[in-house]
Amino acid sequence: MLRRTWPVFGPLLVLIVIVILNSGFGLNVFTAVPGLGGVVTTLETVPIVKGLVHVVVLAIIVATLVTLCYPRARREAGSIVATGIGNVRQTLLIQLCAGFMVGMFYASGAVDQVSAAAAGLELQAVAFGGFIGLAVLGMLTGSQTTAQTVVVPFAAPLLLASAADPVHVALGASHIASGAQNLPPVGLTAFVVCGLVGATLRTKVDPVKTMLLALPNSLYFMLVGLVFWLL
Repeated sequence: MLRRTWPVFGPLLVLIVIVILNSGFGLNVFTAVPGLGGVVTTLETVPIVKGLVHVVVLAIIVATLVTLCYPRARREAGSIVATGIGNVRQTLLIQLCAGFMVGMFYASGAVDQVSAAAAGLELQAVAFGGFIGLAVLGMLTGSQTTAQTVVVPFAAPLLLASAADPVHVALGASHIASGAQNLPPVGLTAFVVCGLVGATLRTKVDPVKTMLLALPNSLYFMLVGLVFWLL
């Protein structure tokens, strides 16, 4: 199968190379390109659009443009875009609303005030509160990204104010949110993935059974994340 289909992995390879250069070698290929680097640097100073020039976002945009090199992708671009938007519409709306909500809290200074108030709290209390928030949101939305977008902007300053390590905060949040997105009884990810797999294979896939079978794995990731926060 790989021998027949290897060309379609071109966009994914471009994405991987850009991310590895940035994360592993500290090289942002977009700021290193003459002319483009100045534009990226300028846009990074504009609050409402600076997220668009994040290296990962730009890498995804470049990978998407690379797909246009494939004749089939060009021919079916309209239907591909429509299908993609339909698949992520609900999650995207949640993330947009979460982004505006978090932005308003930051702009009002509420996050700074809560962080200052939490400076005297025990690390364990803050960690367990953030853990529960990530678990509930991850389960209800079926999205690790959405859960982190909503909870981490509040939990991270609190954890840092309680003397937590920034690396541990990031690792803990990603582990907890990734495990939570498949938690019973909602586990939206299981329903979405099972629906896609069932439609592709033309067979019935039980999302509840899948959710329960994956429960040990979900709990493992969440407990590992909590340990990171308590270290």
